[in-house]
Amino acid sequence: SETVIADGPKLTVAFADYHYEDMNEVAQKYLEPSSSSYNSQLARSNAFTKNADGKITGFASQFNIINGGGELNFGNVLGYSAGLFGEVAYNTQADSDGTGFATGAGFGNSGRDWYHNSLKNPGEWAISYTYQRVGKDAVLALFSYSDLDYVTSSGTQKGASNVQASILRLDYVLFPNFQLTAKAHFINALDRSDANATLDGNATLVRTQLDAALKF
Repeated sequence: SETVIADGPKLTVAFADYHYEDMNEVAQKYLEPSSSSYNSQLARSNAFTKNADGKITGFASQFNIINGGGELNFGNVLGYSAGLFGEVAYNTQADSDGTGFATGAGFGNSGRDWYHNSLKNPGEWAISYTYQRVGKDAVLALFSYSDLDYVTSSGTQKGASNVQASILRLDYVLFPNFQLTAKAHFINALDRSDANATLDGNATLVRTQLDAALKF
Protein backbone atom coordinates (compact mmCIF):
# COMPACT_ATOMS: atom_id res chain seq x y z
CA SER A 1 0.00 0.00 0.00
CA GLU A 2 1.07 3.62 -0.57
CA THR A 3 0.34 6.65 1.61
CA VAL A 4 1.05 10.28 0.71
CA ILE A 5 1.93 12.38 3.75
CA ALA A 6 0.47 15.89 3.31
CA ASP A 7 1.31 16.09 -0.39
CA GLY A 8 4.94 15.48 0.48
CA PRO A 9 6.83 12.23 1.15
CA LYS A 10 5.31 8.96 -0.07
CA LEU A 11 5.34 5.96 2.22
CA THR A 12 4.96 2.50 0.67
CA VAL A 13 4.69 -0.67 2.75
CA ALA A 14 4.35 -4.34 1.84
CA PHE A 15 3.83 -7.60 3.71
CA ALA A 16 4.03 -11.27 2.74
CA ASP A 17 4.25 -14.74 4.25
CA TYR A 18 6.22 -17.43 2.37
CA HIS A 19 5.57 -21.00 3.52
CA TYR A 20 7.50 -23.94 2.06
CA GLU A 21 6.56 -27.62 2.16
CA ASP A 22 8.54 -30.85 1.54
CA MET A 23 11.91 -29.08 1.41
CA ASN A 24 13.78 -32.00 3.00
CA GLU A 25 13.20 -34.00 -0.18
CA VAL A 26 14.66 -31.12 -2.18
CA ALA A 27 17.77 -31.07 0.02
CA GLN A 28 18.27 -34.85 -0.32
CA LYS A 29 17.84 -34.81 -4.09
CA TYR A 30 19.65 -31.64 -5.19
CA LEU A 31 22.00 -30.64 -2.35
CA GLU A 32 23.50 -33.99 -1.31
CA PRO A 33 26.72 -34.50 -3.36
CA SER A 34 26.21 -38.28 -3.65
CA SER A 35 22.77 -37.87 -5.25
CA SER A 36 22.48 -38.46 -9.00
CA SER A 37 20.52 -35.18 -9.22
CA TYR A 38 23.05 -33.14 -7.23
CA ASN A 39 23.44 -29.59 -8.59
CA SER A 40 26.59 -27.82 -7.39
CA GLN A 41 25.24 -24.44 -8.55
CA LEU A 42 22.27 -24.41 -6.17
CA ALA A 43 22.69 -22.37 -3.00
CA ARG A 44 23.39 -24.32 0.17
CA SER A 45 24.32 -21.91 2.97
CA ASN A 46 21.43 -23.07 5.19
CA ALA A 47 22.04 -25.59 8.00
CA PHE A 48 21.36 -29.28 7.27
CA THR A 49 20.71 -32.52 9.14
CA LYS A 50 22.84 -35.53 8.20
CA ASN A 51 22.74 -39.28 8.80
CA ALA A 52 25.47 -41.50 10.27
CA ASP A 53 27.18 -41.65 6.86
CA GLY A 54 27.36 -37.86 6.67
CA LYS A 55 24.75 -37.58 3.92
CA ILE A 56 22.25 -34.71 3.92
CA THR A 57 18.81 -35.82 5.07
CA GLY A 58 17.12 -32.42 5.15
CA PHE A 59 17.24 -28.85 6.40
CA ALA A 60 17.92 -28.25 10.09
CA SER A 61 15.07 -25.73 10.08
CA GLN A 62 11.86 -25.60 8.09
CA PHE A 63 10.76 -22.37 6.47
CA ASN A 64 7.81 -20.08 7.09
CA ILE A 65 9.09 -16.60 6.37
CA ILE A 66 7.25 -13.47 7.44
CA ASN A 67 8.45 -10.65 5.20
CA GLY A 68 7.78 -6.92 5.63
CA GLY A 69 9.26 -3.93 3.87
CA GLY A 70 8.77 -0.28 3.12
CA GLU A 71 10.03 2.87 1.43
CA LEU A 72 9.85 6.55 2.33
CA ASN A 73 10.40 8.65 -0.80
CA PHE A 74 10.98 12.41 -1.01
CA GLY A 75 10.09 14.27 -4.18
CA ASN A 76 12.66 17.07 -4.34
CA VAL A 77 16.04 17.07 -2.63
CA LEU A 78 18.49 19.41 -4.39
CA GLY A 79 16.47 18.96 -7.56
CA TYR A 80 16.41 15.16 -7.40
CA SER A 81 14.46 12.43 -5.65
CA ALA A 82 15.70 10.69 -2.51
CA GLY A 83 14.45 7.76 -0.51
CA LEU A 84 14.95 5.46 2.46
CA PHE A 85 14.03 1.78 2.35
CA GLY A 86 14.14 -1.34 4.47
CA GLU A 87 13.03 -4.96 4.61
CA VAL A 88 12.86 -7.65 7.30
CA ALA A 89 12.55 -11.43 6.97
CA TYR A 90 11.76 -13.61 9.99
CA ASN A 91 11.62 -17.40 9.74
CA THR A 92 9.16 -18.55 12.39
CA GLN A 93 10.41 -22.16 12.05
CA ALA A 94 14.13 -21.49 12.37
CA ASP A 95 16.01 -23.26 15.16
CA SER A 96 18.40 -20.31 15.46
CA ASP A 97 19.58 -17.21 13.60
CA GLY A 98 16.31 -16.90 11.68
CA THR A 99 16.23 -13.14 11.12
CA GLY A 100 17.46 -11.11 8.16
CA PHE A 101 17.15 -7.47 7.26
CA ALA A 102 18.22 -4.91 4.67
CA THR A 103 18.23 -1.13 4.92
CA GLY A 104 19.46 1.61 2.64
CA ALA A 105 19.09 4.95 0.91
CA GLY A 106 18.92 6.19 -2.67
CA PHE A 107 19.36 9.47 -4.54
CA GLY A 108 18.87 10.53 -8.15
CA ASN A 109 16.18 10.18 -10.83
CA SER A 110 14.70 6.83 -9.80
CA GLY A 111 12.00 8.19 -7.50
CA ARG A 112 11.23 4.79 -5.93
CA ASP A 113 12.39 1.18 -5.70
CA TRP A 114 15.95 2.34 -5.09
CA TYR A 115 17.32 -1.16 -4.73
CA HIS A 116 16.64 -1.67 -8.45
CA ASN A 117 16.85 1.94 -9.73
CA SER A 118 14.67 1.43 -12.79
CA LEU A 119 15.14 4.53 -14.97
CA LYS A 120 13.52 5.67 -18.21
CA ASN A 121 15.11 8.61 -20.04
CA PRO A 122 18.63 9.13 -21.46
CA GLY A 123 20.90 10.98 -19.04
CA GLU A 124 19.00 9.86 -15.95
CA TRP A 125 21.04 8.39 -13.11
CA ALA A 126 20.57 7.05 -9.59
CA ILE A 127 22.80 5.81 -6.80
CA SER A 128 21.90 3.66 -3.80
CA TYR A 129 23.51 2.04 -0.78
CA THR A 130 22.20 -1.10 0.93
CA TYR A 131 23.37 -2.86 4.07
CA GLN A 132 22.01 -6.32 4.73
CA ARG A 133 22.50 -9.01 7.34
CA VAL A 134 20.94 -12.42 6.74
CA GLY A 135 20.99 -15.11 9.40
CA LYS A 136 21.83 -18.67 8.41
CA ASP A 137 18.21 -19.87 8.32
CA ALA A 138 16.40 -16.55 7.88
CA VAL A 139 15.64 -17.32 4.23
CA LEU A 140 15.79 -20.32 1.94
CA ALA A 141 19.15 -19.87 0.23
CA LEU A 142 17.93 -21.61 -2.92
CA PHE A 143 15.75 -18.59 -3.68
CA SER A 144 17.70 -15.70 -2.19
CA TYR A 145 20.15 -13.17 -3.67
CA SER A 146 22.81 -15.43 -5.23
CA ASP A 147 25.33 -12.62 -5.83
CA LEU A 148 26.30 -12.85 -2.15
CA ASP A 149 28.17 -16.18 -2.44
CA TYR A 150 31.17 -15.93 -0.11
CA VAL A 151 34.35 -17.22 -1.77
CA THR A 152 37.74 -17.89 -0.17
CA SER A 153 40.88 -19.68 -1.34
CA SER A 154 39.94 -22.75 0.72
CA GLY A 155 36.21 -22.97 0.13
CA THR A 156 33.02 -21.29 -1.00
CA GLN A 157 29.81 -20.75 0.94
CA LYS A 158 27.11 -20.64 -1.70
CA GLY A 159 23.88 -18.78 -1.04
CA ALA A 160 22.85 -15.49 0.48
CA SER A 161 22.34 -16.50 4.11
CA ASN A 162 24.94 -16.48 6.92
CA VAL A 163 26.33 -13.26 5.41
CA GLN A 164 26.41 -9.52 5.89
CA ALA A 165 27.10 -7.14 3.04
CA SER A 166 27.26 -3.55 1.91
CA ILE A 167 26.10 -2.95 -1.67
CA LEU A 168 26.79 0.19 -3.70
CA ARG A 169 24.84 0.63 -6.94
CA LEU A 170 25.08 3.24 -9.70
CA ASP A 171 22.72 3.36 -12.70
CA TYR A 172 22.80 5.47 -15.85
CA VAL A 173 20.61 5.50 -18.97
CA LEU A 174 22.95 5.81 -21.93
CA PHE A 175 20.27 5.98 -24.64
CA PRO A 176 16.55 5.12 -24.81
CA ASN A 177 15.77 1.74 -23.23
CA PHE A 178 19.45 1.02 -22.51
CA GLN A 179 20.53 1.18 -18.86
CA LEU A 180 24.02 0.57 -17.43
CA THR A 181 24.41 -0.63 -13.85
CA ALA A 182 27.61 -0.85 -11.80
CA LYS A 183 27.59 -2.65 -8.44
CA ALA A 184 30.16 -3.24 -5.72
CA HIS A 185 29.48 -5.86 -3.03
CA PHE A 186 31.50 -5.97 0.21
CA ILE A 187 30.69 -9.33 1.81
CA ASN A 188 31.57 -11.11 5.06
CA ALA A 189 30.45 -14.45 6.47
CA LEU A 190 28.65 -14.24 9.82
CA ASP A 191 29.27 -17.60 11.52
CA ARG A 192 32.38 -18.99 9.89
CA SER A 193 32.57 -22.07 12.16
CA ASP A 194 29.03 -23.11 11.18
CA ALA A 195 29.38 -22.51 7.45
CA ASN A 196 28.92 -25.41 5.00
CA ALA A 197 32.41 -24.78 3.66
CA THR A 198 35.94 -24.20 4.91
CA LEU A 199 36.33 -20.43 5.25
CA ASP A 200 39.83 -19.18 6.00
CA GLY A 201 40.68 -15.81 7.52
CA ASN A 202 38.07 -13.10 7.89
CA ALA A 203 38.71 -10.97 4.83
CA THR A 204 36.01 -8.91 3.17
CA LEU A 205 35.15 -10.30 -0.25
CA VAL A 206 34.80 -7.51 -2.81
CA ARG A 207 32.74 -8.40 -5.89
CA THR A 208 32.13 -5.91 -8.70
CA GLN A 209 29.59 -6.16 -11.50
CA LEU A 210 28.77 -4.19 -14.63
CA ASP A 211 25.39 -4.93 -16.22
CA ALA A 212 23.73 -3.64 -19.36
CA ALA A 213 19.95 -3.91 -19.74
CA LEU A 214 18.16 -3.36 -23.04
CA LYS A 215 14.37 -3.01 -22.77
CA PHE A 216 12.14 -3.64 -25.76
